[in-house]
Amino acid sequence: MTNYFLTEDAKATILLCGVFGKDRSEQPLSLSEYSSLVRWLIEIKMRPCDLLQKENISEASKNWGIDRRRLESLLGRGVPRYYDLLKSKNKIRDDTRTTWA
Repeated sequence: MTNYFLTEDAKATILLCGVFGKDRSEQPLSLSEYSSLVRWLIEIKMRPCDLLQKENISEASKNWGIDRRRLESLLGRGVPRYYDLLKSKNKIRDDTRTTWA
């Protein structure tokens, strides 16, 4: 059995950039938007997973220039169904260790 790992950074990235089925309620970040966000995060010594904490969403919105409601909506979608499915079948497990710079 293959085990797949999703770090908290990977979860945040999937939520910000992923398209899940027919759910088009909020436009995911484009590559250029995500790249810009990551540059800003690096500047302030934060990581994508820090955006999973609500208090950091407002700061990102103000300082990075993206609508707060859009970020909240994207990050509030929760973990995609396929993640839950893989996890329930023991094919994936959480791993908070990461080497993201």
